[in-house]
Amino acid sequence: MRFSEDIHYRAYGAHIAARDYPAARSDLQACMLNPSIVPTQIAMLLQFIGKTYFFEQNIEQALHYYEMGEQAGVGTLRPYLSTAQFFAEWMKDYERTIAKCDEIIRLATSSPSEKTEDDHGSDYYIAKAEELKQSCYTQKAQE
Repeated sequence: MRFSEDIHYRAYGAHIAARDYPAARSDLQACMLNPSIVPTQIAMLLQFIGKTYFFEQNIEQALHYYEMGEQAGVGTLRPYLSTAQFFAEWMKDYERTIAKCDEIIRLATSSPSEKTEDDHGSDYYIAKAEELKQSCYTQKAQE
């Protein structure tokens, strides 16, 4: 499924712009009912729902949906990297980011994968996790 072709996803964008987060969540949940959706897309949508909760300062729910996204994204480290980026960029929680990056590196190293048409390989996720960790160390040093 292409998100851009889904009417609910397009409505989600409009609701985010209007800061109508409950309606945005409803749109994302409707996207998940599309019969052509794949697990990595479900993972992304769950994490998008998490971000709407973050915008409402409901951190507990935000984290819950990010974790659900990790569980839904079977076979890819993409949602783990997304969670790490969320910790770094939105929450400014560098310790948590570093821990998530270490988890990504451990998972990528213990179950190496090659790049496919649909996903990056382990090397990509290791490199991105290392890069994000380094950015966190730099940010921490500047505080």
